[in-house]
Amino acid sequence: MTHDVAVINEKEQMDEPGKREWGSFWALVGMQCTNAFNDNFAKFILIPLGVALAQMGLAPKGMEYVLGLLMVLPFILFAPTAGWLGDRFAKSAVIRWSSWLQLFVLLMMGLALWIGTTYGGDHSNLALVIVLLAFFLLASQSALLSPAKMGVVKELLGAKRLGFANGVMEGSVILAILLGQIVGGVWFDKGGLQIGRGPWEAAMIPVFWVLIGAVIALVLAHLIQPTKPAGAGPYSKAVAVRHFGDLLKVREDIPLWRSTLGIAFFWGFGGFLQLLLIQIAQERKGSLAGMGVETALLWVPVVVGIVIGSLIASWVCGRRNELGLVIVGGALMALGTALLAFVPSGPGSNLLLGLAGCGGALFLVPLNAFQQDRAPERERGLVISASNLCNNLAGVFAVVLQASLKMLGVPSWIQFLLVAIICAWATIHIMRLLPKDFVRLVFLGIFRSIYKIRSIGEERIPAKGGVLLVANHMTYIDAFVLSAACPRPIRFLMFADCFDKKWIGKGARFFETVPISSTKARDAIRVASEALEEGAVVCLFPEGQLSRTGGLSELKRGYQMIAKKADCPVLPAYMDGLWGSIWSFSEGNFLRKFPRSLRYGVAVAFGEPIAALDDLGAELRRLSTMTVADREQRMRVKQDREPKLLGDLPRGWTSMKDLCWADDQNGRSMRRNALQLGQVHLASHRSRMLVEWIPGDELSGILGILWPVSLGAKVALVEEPTDDEMMARISREKLDFVVLRSLKGREDLVSRLTRVNLAVWSFDEAGVSDGRSFGCLVREQRVVSFALPDPDFETTTQLPQSGWQAGTRGKLLPGWPQEKFGELDGEGFLVDTVTG
Repeated sequence: MTHDVAVINEKEQMDEPGKREWGSFWALVGMQCTNAFNDNFAKFILIPLGVALAQMGLAPKGMEYVLGLLMVLPFILFAPTAGWLGDRFAKSAVIRWSSWLQLFVLLMMGLALWIGTTYGGDHSNLALVIVLLAFFLLASQSALLSPAKMGVVKELLGAKRLGFANGVMEGSVILAILLGQIVGGVWFDKGGLQIGRGPWEAAMIPVFWVLIGAVIALVLAHLIQPTKPAGAGPYSKAVAVRHFGDLLKVREDIPLWRSTLGIAFFWGFGGFLQLLLIQIAQERKGSLAGMGVETALLWVPVVVGIVIGSLIASWVCGRRNELGLVIVGGALMALGTALLAFVPSGPGSNLLLGLAGCGGALFLVPLNAFQQDRAPERERGLVISASNLCNNLAGVFAVVLQASLKMLGVPSWIQFLLVAIICAWATIHIMRLLPKDFVRLVFLGIFRSIYKIRSIGEERIPAKGGVLLVANHMTYIDAFVLSAACPRPIRFLMFADCFDKKWIGKGARFFETVPISSTKARDAIRVASEALEEGAVVCLFPEGQLSRTGGLSELKRGYQMIAKKADCPVLPAYMDGLWGSIWSFSEGNFLRKFPRSLRYGVAVAFGEPIAALDDLGAELRRLSTMTVADREQRMRVKQDREPKLLGDLPRGWTSMKDLCWADDQNGRSMRRNALQLGQVHLASHRSRMLVEWIPGDELSGILGILWPVSLGAKVALVEEPTDDEMMARISREKLDFVVLRSLKGREDLVSRLTRVNLAVWSFDEAGVSDGRSFGCLVREQRVVSFALPDPDFETTTQLPQSGWQAGTRGKLLPGWPQEKFGELDGEGFLVDTVTG
């Protein structure tokens, strides 16, 4: 595709929109806001004009309801035509055509108002007819524009950004609608009637001014880059009258139909509330003068609430569309309108109007995003036009209902209560349809407030289709971490025995967890494969147990059989930063410890999809290098967080301290190595360690400065101590373990240390362990591997894990790529020396 042919293809498979697509999107936002402002500015000048003319005997009574019906009638009459236009032609072209139509209609409207102002009398009827025709055409322009402007969003930004884009689109357009209504009503009232102008003149002047806005909308429409036509069939009479056929087609897709009804419910709610506030403004003022200003004052808190709600929805849906927000929004709508029945005026009523507006935005944004994503590309215009038809049928119902209640003399507080009951009923019904979405939204919201989760490489997750997600298993909350990090919902595999436990079983069934059993392996593979064939993201932890060392355990091969049977890709994921939380085995136990922090930083790296038989362990270790590098960028520890030292500072302390914090490649490498050591079960923040210090040696800086700082542990540094001096200091300062740089010639010291139940770690070029002392391999002043006593059995599966193995050089530290070193055995122990 050349640059000259500036045509956008469908973005469903696009990783990220480019600058040009984002530029077109923001031009679209500006166009729709200006268009909506112009539309509603003109409409809310004409509505009080109709009321004023009715009071003067120049128009029928109840003009506000006549005009209200004229606003929704074109959406009902022309909904299929509007959808066909969006599916037949490029949506960018339809947007431009409709912008030209708005400019023409506003000119026509201004001409009619000029006739009424200049001639009046006998020409009032002619002017009124032209105004009503222009009002109808203005609504028709909105009806033709709506499917194109909403349908083009996915073409510009793709499915991934729909939640965010719809938050921006809905929030900005509703804000523009309400601002147009407020400014138009206030200008007609304060800038016209209240300074002695007649109703025709009071309406004419602002309408001519808004022509500037129509020109701006036209310019912005032409800044949207051309899109590709969807290629629907030719227009026919059948297309013009296919209203119920479109609805039946949408109804075939039950989730799509439910989202359509939800959107229609919102617009019915908004239409009823709008007319009710106009009624309240009339009752408060008792005359036409001042009604526009009073209506505007009632709308201001609604505007603020909608803006806040839209911003919240855009933020929450920034990575994926959260349908659970619909329930939150419906509850706020019900609560706000219910309390308005008892707080009819004052600051409290403004707050409640804002609450209802905020709830409305939270209700609408995810539904619109779901509808656009769910609709097939070639029928998206049809779906949106059918949705518009439902919206405006709901609007007609709202007009008829509110007008009837007003004619019957039903007080406004009872009307608020009626709306609240309907909202509560709708919310309860939606809650029954979307319980998992709501629970996930609430729980993950709480979870994210505790764990600050960063996703690396999430664009590698396939947008659709079955994916087998395989990850390292560090804590009891790994499933929640992955759910928060992954933009797609995940179904997890769980041992079938866990389903027998009351609360765990209920939760597992609620979230459609897939049961597996070691005694029924074939059934487990079949059930998991079926879930993948349905297009789900299914996650399992191939280690089959929680890590009690901090490193990877042996990877079982069951995931390969599942992936091969389902013929789907395997997506590796590595979680980093969870070691040290109460849910991990740090400090030698699960759960029985206090949290180190109230905001844990966790990184989740997603790899490229691999084939079932590829080396998963190597890929997970490669991903661990990415997470360690990511955490090092955030380390940058301040000077006041230096470790608390015991005794005199050793030689070379100051120069080594500066080297540790240097912002260069060497300093970053040292900090990463310290973070690697902090992610395994060598020490914890409760540890009191004695570290042998060698002046000018980078490894001393890693072990004696950076490692304790990353843990928050207490460290004592010693330089060339005798065995007796070291034993005395250990006894005096109640230290937990000793770090020796080498074990050469230290047999007697090691024997004395192990007799007093102290663990001994050596960091040297040998990296060997014998069950009394544990060797960590050092190459080029960096720690490559770790070893430790075999951890206790404290997991559900009770599978053994090795902390050390004779004849190996320790277990490869997280954060090192496997390919850089020699051969690893099944549990990740180095059985060869470093080769590179």
